[in-house]
Amino acid sequence: GRLIIPDYKTCRSANPEKLAKDIEEYGYHQQDDTYRSGAKALGIADDDAAFVFVCQEKTAPYVITVVEVNATARRIGAARNRRALEIFAHCTETGYWPGYSDDVVPLSLPPWAETRDSLEYL
Repeated sequence: GRLIIPDYKTCRSANPEKLAKDIEEYGYHQQDDTYRSGAKALGIADDDAAFVFVCQEKTAPYVITVVEVNATARRIGAARNRRALEIFAHCTETGYWPGYSDDVVPLSLPPWAETRDSLEYL
């Protein structure tokens, strides 16, 4: 009787340790909060609804692992979503949408590329 909301993801590795890194890197714990909140707002789910990721490897034998982020990850995802909404509201209100810099940024090649190409071209 519990609603389960699945989301299918492809991945290089369905190893749970690798998936934990993917969840953090791609913000899937934030997606968890968004889907659960949306289902609750629509009246199709309550606080007991589950949100799971069905993760399938892109190469044979196409191993599948189903994961559900824990309560701590869900709280962090919800907090990040709230902060993102606050930032969006502030930017909308002020008309200022910050990027990485408001100035021209001087940029060098990565040190390894400078070393490699300095030997050949300079």
